[in-house]
Amino acid sequence: MFCVCENILLSDISSKLTSDSLKEFLREEFGPDAEFVQYKILTGASKGESYLSTVYRIEVEGKSSRDEKKLVLHLIVKCLPASAARRKTFRSLEFFRNEVAFYNKVVPAFIEFQNKQKPKHPFVEFPRCYFALADGENDIVVMEDVSYKNYKTTNRQDGLNYEQCEILMNVLGRFHALSIAMKEKEPGAFKEAVPSLFETYYKPETKAWYINQLQLFTDIAIDAVTKELLEKVYEEKLRKFADNSCFDRMCEYVKPKEPYAVISHGDAWAPNFLVRRSAENENGKVEGICMIDYQLARYSSPVLDISFFLYSCASENVLFNQFDDILKAYYKSLIDFVTDLGLPAEILFPFKEFQKEILSYFAFGLGMSLESVPLSILDADQTPDVESMSGEEEIPLTEIWALKPIESKEGRMRLALNVKHAVDNKFIL
Repeated sequence: MFCVCENILLSDISSKLTSDSLKEFLREEFGPDAEFVQYKILTGASKGESYLSTVYRIEVEGKSSRDEKKLVLHLIVKCLPASAARRKTFRSLEFFRNEVAFYNKVVPAFIEFQNKQKPKHPFVEFPRCYFALADGENDIVVMEDVSYKNYKTTNRQDGLNYEQCEILMNVLGRFHALSIAMKEKEPGAFKEAVPSLFETYYKPETKAWYINQLQLFTDIAIDAVTKELLEKVYEEKLRKFADNSCFDRMCEYVKPKEPYAVISHGDAWAPNFLVRRSAENENGKVEGICMIDYQLARYSSPVLDISFFLYSCASENVLFNQFDDILKAYYKSLIDFVTDLGLPAEILFPFKEFQKEILSYFAFGLGMSLESVPLSILDADQTPDVESMSGEEEIPLTEIWALKPIESKEGRMRLALNVKHAVDNKFIL
C-alpha cells in the first residue's frame, strides 16, 4: 500500500525527529518496558492529497523487555515541504503553526476540562498526537496512524446519504459542544486556549494571495449554474454573492461573534473524518471516528463547519428533502453532550438562536464549496504534482489550479444545486 522511502532519513524530515524520540513515542504507547528495535519510513500521501505539508508514515518496531513480545507503532508524520516555492505558494508556515497550536493548546485544554467534568461519553475523536512543533524550520506533527486500525474515509463520490451525514454531523455537534460548555464552566481556561488559533484563510492580509483563484472558482460556478438551472434568478443571485466583495464577505463570516462562537474545525468535509466500521463496507456498525487535519481551525460560528460540510459532501436528497432533519440531528448531539458535561444546554444555546445562526452564516459554506467541489472532482491527471515544485519563489495559485469549466453534467449539478439550495432558503439574497 505504501512504499518504503529508502533514501529518506529522520533528519531529512525534521532535526527534531530522532531515534531517541521514536523510543519515547514507543514507551508512551506501550509503557516503560518497550524497547526500540528499528523503524521504516514510508510514503504518506497520494498525489493531490496534501498541498500544505509533506506527509510520511513511520513504522516503529519494538519489543517488550518482559516477554520479548513484538510491538509495532504506526505513525503519521507531517512536516514542512522541502521546496521553498511550495511553502510560499501554499503559506505552509502559517497553516502549520495553526495546527500545532491546536494540538499543543486546544486539545490538552479540552481533555483537562473533560477529566474534571467526567462526562459519560467523552469526546475522544482527536487523533493521538505524540509531538508537535512549529519554529519555522523544524515544523513537525507526529500522530498515530489510525488507518492501521481500519479507519477509512467515507465514500463521497455521489454525495453522502443521510445516515453517513448524521454520523459525521454528530461528531461536529459534540466537538462544538466542548466550547459551549467550557466557555461557561471555565471561561478563564477557555480564553487562554482560543488566542492560540488564528484565521489562516479569510483575512485582509491574504486577499492578494487568494482573490484571483476565488474569481476562477466563481467563474466555474457561474458556468455550472447557467448551464444547469433554467431560472435566471439563480445566476443573478450567484453573481451578486460572488461579486468583487465576495472575499470581504467571507472575511466577515469567519469573525467570531459571541455568545455562540466555538472552536471549529475549519476544514470539515468528508476526507477529514475517518470512520471505523465493524464490516468492510458502508453497512457495518460504526465503532469509531477520528477527525483529522486542523490547519484551518478557527474560533467562529459553529455554522461555518456545518455549512461547509453539507455543501461539500451531502447528497441532493439530504440537502433538499432532509435538511431540517440533519440540522436537528446536529443540534441534538450538541445539546446532549453539553448536558453530559453537566450544564443547562438549551439555556446556553437555545434552538431559536441556532436557527438564527444558520440563517446568518450558512452562505459561508456556499463560498467554500466554490473551491471544494471543483477540486474534489478533479481527475488524477488534472491534480497538480506539488512534489515536483522547485525554486525559491511563490507561484500564483491560478497557475497551480488552472481549472476550466466542469465538463460533466453531474459535476456541474453539484455546484448548481448548492446555489439553488442557498437561494431557496434565503441564505443568499
